[in-house]
Amino acid sequence: MPSRYLSSVARLVVAVSLAVATSACDVVVGGLHARETAKDTWQRSFQLADGGRFELVNQNGRIEVEAVDGDTIEVVAERSAGASTVDEAKDLLKQVEIQAEVTAGLVKITTKAPKSFGRQHANVKYQVKVPRLTVVWLTNTNGVVKVNGVKGAVHAESTNGTVAAVGIGGEVEARTTNGSVEVEIDQVTGEGVRLETTNGSIELRLPRTVKADLRASAVNGGVHTTDLEVESSREGTRRRIEGRLNGGGAPIEATTVNGGIRLVGK
Repeated sequence: MPSRYLSSVARLVVAVSLAVATSACDVVVGGLHARETAKDTWQRSFQLADGGRFELVNQNGRIEVEAVDGDTIEVVAERSAGASTVDEAKDLLKQVEIQAEVTAGLVKITTKAPKSFGRQHANVKYQVKVPRLTVVWLTNTNGVVKVNGVKGAVHAESTNGTVAAVGIGGEVEARTTNGSVEVEIDQVTGEGVRLETTNGSIELRLPRTVKADLRASAVNGGVHTTDLEVESSREGTRRRIEGRLNGGGAPIEATTVNGGIRLVGK
């Protein structure tokens, strides 16, 4: 067979192969990304005196809480649902419920949403404003949790997501399983500070003058302090520090398994 003929056949085979590959890729990409979304907004206001308690339980989506002046809690929740068709997305959105339990000293918001399966997925993003002295208790499964300026006690946790809190003036407990923990406090009070993660780093910023008993440990990672004078009660190691800050006081505990810990004075 002439070599010129073979060359023509080879070019034809290559061209057909590229065409088939391109066609298959287009079909896959289109199938993976063809998605419709339905959204709406749930908004409520509640009266809560200083020292009252606000609780929020979410499953999928961010939680952001900011402290403000006044005695009103404002909750804005953006619900969204994704599915293969518009009608399926709208039907899924109807199944995302937000329940509010309100008493004189408590406002509790709970998200009820169907489990994700196949191409269907629902989430709720919360933006909340609370009085400054509110006790805040936040629980999330998949998503970031952020708290800003709260002076009451704070408990914030997620399973998959970063937990971050700044300008905190009361006791604080922040924990996650897969994600980092980032906290900045103005003072240490009451039960102190407890920070914990399994897969992620921890960073705590606190006043240099704070009086506290410190204990920090990382299984697979280092523990470092900056601008803090730690009076060690036992010999420290690269992965563990235990001692007193300014004579001791409320406890500060930070633990991680896979990640490092940074303790920074300000």
